[in-house]
Amino acid sequence: MLSPSLKPEIQRPLSPSLVNPEVPSAKRPRQGSLEAAFGQPRKRENLIFLNRPAAPLPLAPGKKYVVDLFCGIGGWTEGAEQAGHTVALVVDSNRELLKCHLDNHPKSRHLLMELGAETEESLIAQIKEVVPHGQPLHVHGSPPCTKLSTMQGAARERGGRCYDMDTEEGMRLVTWFFSLIVRLRPDSWSFEQVPMPEICGALRVMKTFYPSLVDFCKRVNFKNYGLGQHRVRAIAGTPYMIDALKNDRSLRADPPSIAEALTPPEEATLVHSSAGTIVDPQRTIRHDDGTYTNDAMFHKCYRPLTNIAFTCLAGNPQRWSREDFTIIRRFTPRECATIQSFPPLFKLPTSNPLAYMGVGNAVPPLFAHKFMKN
Repeated sequence: MLSPSLKPEIQRPLSPSLVNPEVPSAKRPRQGSLEAAFGQPRKRENLIFLNRPAAPLPLAPGKKYVVDLFCGIGGWTEGAEQAGHTVALVVDSNRELLKCHLDNHPKSRHLLMELGAETEESLIAQIKEVVPHGQPLHVHGSPPCTKLSTMQGAARERGGRCYDMDTEEGMRLVTWFFSLIVRLRPDSWSFEQVPMPEICGALRVMKTFYPSLVDFCKRVNFKNYGLGQHRVRAIAGTPYMIDALKNDRSLRADPPSIAEALTPPEEATLVHSSAGTIVDPQRTIRHDDGTYTNDAMFHKCYRPLTNIAFTCLAGNPQRWSREDFTIIRRFTPRECATIQSFPPLFKLPTSNPLAYMGVGNAVPPLFAHKFMKN
């Protein structure tokens, strides 16, 4: 039974527009909301700002305001600022990663929010606040790739098959970001993600329908742009920027070796992959010429220090190893950040697991800098 206090609110006379449809709409009383009918305050979205600069930030001539979505600790932001652009707004749903971003880029507005269709209107309102009308805008998005990376590994285990549920969940934010770009039509935009077939297929459709807005590279190895690791990603964006990425030879550079990028610990001669199995040291054999072999070792899991590093991951870091394949220690978060091209003074999260995750998921600033030069 309803509470007596609610009965007077519910037992209202019918609206004149319902009793007499001939009443002009301009004179019809406005229909009350369901919240008002039950005496409840109207729910409003709670925007959480870690900081909120009031005035628009200054913009250098010939540069753009940048909005960095799914920003993490700020790899794209760092590269864009190195290229001279002004990062006006950054958004992420992880408070701790956003705090790290704020420590390094305190002038940008930091918004803690789950991105997607449900919050799109609030996001657009924030963009309008921080980017003055008529000023050039660049929007970047790196939706979380954890689900898609997991899906890729699971597909291999299933013989190349991906379940629809995995695909749908992994692609939800990706497709939303594409729809946002079509709606906003910024002066330029960029997108970085693992090169899954589903993503490349979606980009192919986008390019077909919006050829003046969308172009992409299916597989870009960042080592070709001077990053000291193998890191392959699908890159999409404004056609003229993708064209420069493909054809501008000045963006290319030789990657540094592990020994050139880092200071190896004493006795280190090899680096062990993040995902590789650590061999049983009891099965290691030392030969007369001083070399070592291990019949349980997968050779692709080890690299000499004269080679470039393995891909920096968000989980297990790479490991320094001796020539007999024994492990010395893991890469520190700072060493991972250096491999990812973060500058030495860049502040990392104080928690090691969070630092590894933030660094591993970040877009390398070196690549973002070169992409944003055009």
